[in-house]
Amino acid sequence: MATNPSSWRERIVAAAERPVDAASLAVFRVGLGVILLWEVWRYFHYGWIRDFYVETKFNFTYPGLDWLKPLPGVGMYLLFLVLGAVAICVSLGRFYKAAMSVLAIGLSYVLLLEQTAFLNHLYLVSLICWLMIAVPADREWCWRRGGNKPYQSTTLPSWCLWMIRTQIAIAYVYGGIVKFNPDWLAGQPLQLWMLQMTELRAWVPIYGERWLAIGMSWAGLVIDLLVVPALLWKPTRTAALAIAVMFHVWNFTMFHIGIFPWFMIVATTLFLPPDWPRRFVRQRGAANQIACAQSSTSEVLSTTRTSRVFMLLAVWFAVQLLIPWRHLLYEGNVDWTEEGTRFAWRMMLHDKWSALQITLVDPRTKKTRPFDPRAFLSQRQLDKMSYEPELLRQFAQHVASLAAQSELGRQEVHVFVLTSLNGREPQLLIDPTVDLGAEPFRWRRQPWIMPLTKPLPPQPWTPPVDKLKLPMPGKMTKSP
Repeated sequence: MATNPSSWRERIVAAAERPVDAASLAVFRVGLGVILLWEVWRYFHYGWIRDFYVETKFNFTYPGLDWLKPLPGVGMYLLFLVLGAVAICVSLGRFYKAAMSVLAIGLSYVLLLEQTAFLNHLYLVSLICWLMIAVPADREWCWRRGGNKPYQSTTLPSWCLWMIRTQIAIAYVYGGIVKFNPDWLAGQPLQLWMLQMTELRAWVPIYGERWLAIGMSWAGLVIDLLVVPALLWKPTRTAALAIAVMFHVWNFTMFHIGIFPWFMIVATTLFLPPDWPRRFVRQRGAANQIACAQSSTSEVLSTTRTSRVFMLLAVWFAVQLLIPWRHLLYEGNVDWTEEGTRFAWRMMLHDKWSALQITLVDPRTKKTRPFDPRAFLSQRQLDKMSYEPELLRQFAQHVASLAAQSELGRQEVHVFVLTSLNGREPQLLIDPTVDLGAEPFRWRRQPWIMPLTKPLPPQPWTPPVDKLKLPMPGKMTKSP
């Protein structure tokens, strides 16, 4: 029997438009606003606005976005004040769509200003904010003028909930996929971090043992891969929620990674039944509202309009699914070359230490002189740059430009950097014979990046800085 295409489309539209309780997305909206307000406070409290955007003399830009600059004067401070104000509006459900739009634009702008300030949680929150613009998450539990006047409906179409769930699931699942990494499966990065926690090891002597690091590494992989289906399946839901909460609290305690664990705990609740907040506070369900929504034409989109929405979402999620794989276009170990590492959910996969020296060479006289980058970079910028080849290339071009505008004239910029990846013995990261200041950006593998040749050792290499024999003293830096 032939299948009627229109009936399939109608069934898909009907399933997508099926009304679900708005309570869970309302709780997520409140939590999102509170967490982003906390993040804005952190930027002010820790001086990150000043360090990243105001007092910096050089910014590491993304390809094609070198025109994007920090706001002048007190502009960046005002921007973060605005972000804090609209975060409050989002939590209260006041001017919701306008406030969420400002958050999406503002957070994306901040994210793309400076490569060394990239954070996976800022990337995820920015994506969520863009999606939340289309979600009527202000239909429940929000403050309105004239008192707590109820919205005309306390339900929303199920596609709104599944859209946010899918974005969260991508972060979880890819966070597990990238852990199929020889170094991670051997417990090496985690053991290095555990060995540095001397106070905890004094109380728990086995903390830092290889077997424990391996077990915890595999546990993290399994949790990332299975937590979403376990939350969606009723028999495992309670256990999965408890494990997810403990997992994120442990991450916060061990790594001090800011808002990310708390945001993921709030986001994880979206995989519970949509009416879980009402059950939690023992409020009667919204059965009458759901019945009204099923018969309300204002709540149901046309098949044509819904198809357009689905097409846009299909493109959005296709991009989200493909971007994390772009590192496969480059040769070599992505954790070594850093090519394709951002926007790919490659979180906490490596520990890097580098010793760096930059030298100017006069191409006519061959006279050399050292160049100290600390006069132009913040400590965070310097730490990040010391183990990321593309950042080293960008800064080398900047140094060459400064020299050309000075009495020195045209100068070659040579970079000598020894890097240790996940406890390996240090080796050259950049070909020191290459004039890095003259190297262009390439969308393919940079030929001046030295291949990783050092094997993963049975015991991590952790010598003091003075063991490195550099022409000048080097600085050891650790990746976050």
